[in-house]
Amino acid sequence: MTSLLDPVSTEPLLVASVDELRVLATLAGAVLPPVCDAGDEGESPAADLAAVRSLLARGWLDVADDATAGATDEVRHALGALVAPDLVVEVEVRRPDDLVRQALVLGPAGGRWLREVLLGVWALEAVTGDPLARLDDLASLGSEPAPATTPVASGARRVLDAEAELEAGGHEVVLRRARRLGGERYEADELQWLVGPGGRWVIEPAELDLDAEGPPEDIALPVGEEELDLLVVGFLADVAEGMAS
Repeated sequence: MTSLLDPVSTEPLLVASVDELRVLATLAGAVLPPVCDAGDEGESPAADLAAVRSLLARGWLDVADDATAGATDEVRHALGALVAPDLVVEVEVRRPDDLVRQALVLGPAGGRWLREVLLGVWALEAVTGDPLARLDDLASLGSEPAPATTPVASGARRVLDAEAELEAGGHEVVLRRARRLGGERYEADELQWLVGPGGRWVIEPAELDLDAEGPPEDIALPVGEEELDLLVVGFLADVAEGMAS
């Protein structure tokens, strides 16, 4: 799926680091999808200061007489639906030597794709074509199973060592959806699966145990190819419903 990793036919509206996007989102009152910050160290005064300097050098900030700064009109237009999102769909695909992260953001100010082009660097693009088809293509990046080495009974639950599965040639996909219900109320949903030497697994986050030593381990539920396909189709149908509402 090279077309999903390389630039799309339209030029990005802007390309910025996650620190620059975080500052722009704060100044413009926009929402930065959590996938953009995944694996990032988060906010820090030094990173924010460096981002502000970079944004000023790019001409993306207006500075008022009282020395306060705000995003330019051009940048606010580029941010589009991030300013008031009605629907956000995030996709993460982890493969042995690859990480694909994108987000679809829809709202009255214009749909936007966020696409990570380098680690911590994101391109913001206008939505063109069929966004559902692109989401389906992204989900299919993790659909092919690695050769099975250990048969597991269908429907059996087990503790999953995701890193070991990935190192053995597996791939993991996470789909997240957040839809505005009204005002600042959102409903959220997530579908996560891993395809590896053990087969296909739907991943259920483990419950946090404060008395346990070390981080909790996710629980995996083996599924067949048809069952997994139905789960993905159902998730995307919910996305389509959110787009139509």
